[in-house]
Amino acid sequence: MRFSSVLLAIAAATGLTSAKTIVVKLTDKNTFDPREITADSGDFLEFQFGPANHSVAMGDFNAPGGPCVPINNGGFWSGYVPVGSGLAQTAFRVKLNNTDPLVFYSTQGRECNFGMIGVVNGRDDQTYAKYADRASKIADSIDPHGGPFGGVFADRDQDKSSSSSSNNNNNNNNNSNNNNKNNKSAAVSLQATTILVVVASLMVLAVLA
Repeated sequence: MRFSSVLLAIAAATGLTSAKTIVVKLTDKNTFDPREITADSGDFLEFQFGPANHSVAMGDFNAPGGPCVPINNGGFWSGYVPVGSGLAQTAFRVKLNNTDPLVFYSTQGRECNFGMIGVVNGRDDQTYAKYADRASKIADSIDPHGGPFGGVFADRDQDKSSSSSSNNNNNNNNNSNNNNKNNKSAAVSLQATTILVVVASLMVLAVLA
C-alpha cells in the first residue's frame, strides 16, 4: 500500500511537468496552422488569432447535422476575434483532458467548408482529409450560441509567435533555442531528482517491511 502510494504521487508529479502548449495560428489565408496535431492528455491548445474575424469551435466527427456543426455537449468556443493586422495580443487556451480524436473549425461564413479545420490525434475515419471532404459538400457552418466557453483568453505565448522582421525572427529563434536548452536542462534535473526520490522511498519501504 505504501509502495503504491509513493508511485502514484511520483506519477502525478511527473504528469504535471510533461504538459506542453501547442500553438495553433488562425491565419489570413483562412487556415489553421498546424491543422493536424498530435497531443497528450493535459496539453494545451493555444489559438492565436491573425488578421480577419476568425473564430474556433469544437466540432463533432459524427454530428447528425454533418460537419461544421458544434459538438452537442461540452467542447469549446472562442467567439469572434476581429484583428486588423499581426496577431491578437490575447490567445484562446484550451486544455485537453484525453487523447481522443478532436476536430475544430472556424464558424465564420464558409471558412469551414473551404477547409479551415483542424484535427487533434486523428485516426481511422476521424481525420482532417475525411472531415474536410465532407465539409466541402455543405452550404454553411454553424456557430455555438452565447459567449466563449471551454477555454480562457490569456496573453499569447510570445516565444512561439511570428515577429514582423527577419532580425526579430533571428532573435526569437536564438531566444527560443536558449529557452529550449534551459527547459531541457531543467527537465533532466527534475528527472534526476525524481529518480533519487524513488530510490530513497524504496529504501525506506524496504527497512519498514
